[in-house]
Amino acid sequence: MKVDTKSRLAALRARMRETGAGLVAVAPGSHMDWLLGYHPHPDERACLLLVGPEKEAFLMPALNADGTREHTDIAFHNWSDDQGPDAALAAALQAVGAADARMVVLDETMRADFA
Repeated sequence: MKVDTKSRLAALRARMRETGAGLVAVAPGSHMDWLLGYHPHPDERACLLLVGPEKEAFLMPALNADGTREHTDIAFHNWSDDQGPDAALAAALQAVGAADARMVVLDETMRADFA
């Protein structure tokens, strides 16, 4: 089934404006499926779709990047196991305009060690 990602992201952003959320972090799972029609395999590596007020980006383990790129044109901020996700996360937050978000919404299905 083809998903209208653009419309679904617009609906999410409308709700973000209503609630004052500056960032939504979505983990691989049913919520990401609803937004994108796809989600990468969830594992122990931090993988998030970050949705800011106007832009979105993936925090993506380099190990999973190639398989996911086939399904989306959303910008990726990759990280490797030897580097860890911190620098890629900071870059992704900056890219989506949410580095200073006052309210962050976390996907309730997200692994607790990612939150």
